[in-house]
Amino acid sequence: GINAEYGKQWYQRRVRVEGQDFPSANTMKVRLEEAQRARRRAREAKVAAEGPSAKYVPKWFAKKKCEITGDEIWRFTDEYWKCKETQTWDRCPTVYLEDEEGDNT
Repeated sequence: GINAEYGKQWYQRRVRVEGQDFPSANTMKVRLEEAQRARRRAREAKVAAEGPSAKYVPKWFAKKKCEITGDEIWRFTDEYWKCKETQTWDRCPTVYLEDEEGDNT
């Protein structure tokens, strides 16, 4: 399976869309996007405070040189599949922020 948190959240959102509960589905989407922005801002603040050594390194991709064009490109590292195989998702960031009731709906 996939990361349990990802699967649960996307399933809940899909159920809301299919049930035509668009306001609730959109709220979930906005929460996801804002959580992503917050993580990016935190990473940028860390780099600003600690310098280039604190620069973010993607978990699933690495910069490589394209063998054909010589351009710098992002290549998938296959690390995701290793995590999936062993079901060790601790490398994944928290995707959703918990709401007031303590659940991720």
